[in-house]
Amino acid sequence: SRLPAAILLSGPAAGVVAAAAIGDVLGRDRLVSFDMGGTSTDVCRIEGGRPEVLYERPVAGYPCRMPSVAIHTVGAGGGSVAWIDGGGSLRVGPRSSGAMPGPAAYGHGGTEPAVTDANVALGRINPTGTLAGTLPIRADLAVAALDSVGERLGLTTAATAHGIVTVVEEVMAGAIRTVSIEQGADPREGHLVAFGGAGGLHATALARRLGMAGVSVPPYSGVFSALGLLLSPPRADAALSVRLDEGGRLDAEIASVVATAEDRLRAGGSAADSTLAFVDVRYRGQSHETTVPYEVGAGWSVLLDRFHRTHHERNGFARVDDPVEVVTVRAESVGRPILA
Repeated sequence: SRLPAAILLSGPAAGVVAAAAIGDVLGRDRLVSFDMGGTSTDVCRIEGGRPEVLYERPVAGYPCRMPSVAIHTVGAGGGSVAWIDGGGSLRVGPRSSGAMPGPAAYGHGGTEPAVTDANVALGRINPTGTLAGTLPIRADLAVAALDSVGERLGLTTAATAHGIVTVVEEVMAGAIRTVSIEQGADPREGHLVAFGGAGGLHATALARRLGMAGVSVPPYSGVFSALGLLLSPPRADAALSVRLDEGGRLDAEIASVVATAEDRLRAGGSAADSTLAFVDVRYRGQSHETTVPYEVGAGWSVLLDRFHRTHHERNGFARVDDPVEVVTVRAESVGRPILA
């Protein structure tokens, strides 16, 4: 309550934590979490069992500099509405039918075709079944909604449904490319962990499209993020702005933020299980930094090597002869509850 910005995006982040835990159980340390709900899809890359982390991101137009899981969100979900743009092309989202009235197949008054309606028409969702055992599916209403768009395009019901699925899957594939290829990671080496109410419907098609190594769909995936909240360990972060051009005070500054993070964790009632340190590094004059891991005593040359390699992976080049500066040192201390 004293720092509400710390819990922004905590729901989607919890799903990433649960996906990392699934990867640990399955012995897979390169994953992409794929959380498809009703209005949006959230994806995040997990390397070595650790989700990618951002230290600044915009939220509703405002900069938030709290550490957060590096989730990339697109407006593509089960309720995303299909429409025709000014050029006569089929589009899907970002507008959603919402929970009420929802997709036409829910029978709550929706008349616009949504991704869920396309899945009903294609038989991916049982057209004679019930959702959660209580909501009967209205296949007739789904077909009528699809035809309201398909007739304007000269398409059959099946072709319209296939078109909607193809378009929305390309939007979601683009999101996965953003957190993998655009960050220097090869999606073909990762497994897709699909959850959310609609994740399992599209996961295999997306994995095939990107040539990924495999797909995991956990049980009760519709409430998978709730499991992630239960699995999330207590954590404290600390950061200090510095300006270092050479080794010098680096180890001392790192030791300081490590101690601060561990003190904060203890103050919250937890014991430190592990503490990791990171350094924001840039070529002198750059307007952005690259965060790399660092251990006290590793030395300036080790830090430079990690920075150059990471910069090359992320940006496609490294200027190994240019001067480098450190602008921030960070620590994250993760613990376990202290048992009485």
